[in-house]
Amino acid sequence: PHEDDRELDPVARSAAHLAQRLQQAATDYAANAQGLDRTFPLRFVEEQYAVSSRADLPARLDAVFAGFDRMQRIGLLARTDAPVLSVLPDDLEEHKLRFLSLYADDARQKLEPINDFAERVELFVQQVHDWLDDKTITITPRAGFVIHDKRTRDRIPFQGLSSGERHLLVMWHELLFSTPRGALVLIDEPEISWHVSWQKRFLDDLLRVSAVVGFTTIIATHSPFIPGEHLDLTFPLGQPVA
Repeated sequence: PHEDDRELDPVARSAAHLAQRLQQAATDYAANAQGLDRTFPLRFVEEQYAVSSRADLPARLDAVFAGFDRMQRIGLLARTDAPVLSVLPDDLEEHKLRFLSLYADDARQKLEPINDFAERVELFVQQVHDWLDDKTITITPRAGFVIHDKRTRDRIPFQGLSSGERHLLVMWHELLFSTPRGALVLIDEPEISWHVSWQKRFLDDLLRVSAVVGFTTIIATHSPFIPGEHLDLTFPLGQPVA
């Protein structure tokens, strides 16, 4: 869409904001990785690192490879089919053990600063896929996110989404990427334009998101489906008419 359209369209604006966040995360990762890679030889030669035991190293390497896979899934790292070390030989020489120990520690440090952001991106994708069961969302650093029809694979313009779907995308984006930790979020009648099935699942998913981000929410609603079984979290306003 045209720049002016993005400024007017809340969904396009959310996508553009996520694109900026993805690009910044990739830049931060590259800068951190470059610094570690540059000093790797010196630190290895001077043994400025802790050596893993042979028993602990496989788990550390598995965590590293899982982290890189995660970054590829959400578009922070380019996808590659390069093979990884899946099994360590029983007779691994001491110098190789030392090399892999430093490699695992550096990889952890490279991934650590963007782990929180990656978790939010994964949760955003999960929420959209769970709620829009006939559509898919793809994360890309260039566009932020794009929506496709799950059956035809055709890209759906944001203007082609229903008002409830648009509301959903903007809401989850704002909660996951624009809400500061410790914030108090006020949500007024989220059930508007929502199917009953969405209303029933909203609170559980909201609690999951708030646990990741770290905010508190007050919801004003007329729908009995929003609280569902969480009646302990409700506070009725006003007195019943006698």
